[in-house]
Amino acid sequence: TIEETKEATVKVLKTLFNILFDHKVIMNAVILKVNMTVSGKENPVDAPEIVGEKTLEMIHEGASVGLAGIVFLSGGQGATSATKNLNVIVKNHDGKPWDLTFSFERALTDPSLTSWAGKDENLIKAQKEFSLEKELQNQGEAEILMQLPPLAEGNYSAIIELTANGQTLSTKTF
Repeated sequence: TIEETKEATVKVLKTLFNILFDHKVIMNAVILKVNMTVSGKENPVDAPEIVGEKTLEMIHEGASVGLAGIVFLSGGQGATSATKNLNVIVKNHDGKPWDLTFSFERALTDPSLTSWAGKDENLIKAQKEFSLEKELQNQGEAEILMQLPPLAEGNYSAIIELTANGQTLSTKTF
């Protein structure tokens, strides 16, 4: 269940941070890359509101206050589910004590990599599938990319290309 996932993750996080404290790791130099709290695969999929609530409970109960930030993994969720869940987390997070962001490479790339299958004749189809426009904007969740702050001071850059039907609609550089 989602409650069991939350409890297990909190236990692991508390153990992790106890070890880090014992070794005098400077917490404000640590970025935690962690799962969202979702039910196991044998259970029904939880609504994003429940995932958001349980994930926020999990990080507040298990994560160190002094962290530089928290990065959420998609954890095997598809891009749409992971983005909806993250959107609820971000909307319900008051910004304290951590900045939040995400790392969804697998969720965003797996469908297109599967379509491509290493074959040149599948390349165009795979490129069309790798479309944030299709996965995010159509779900009304694309704004999440703009809501999340960088985790620490410094220079960061990313290029996001929005495509539909194989045509580039826009390119943003951050």
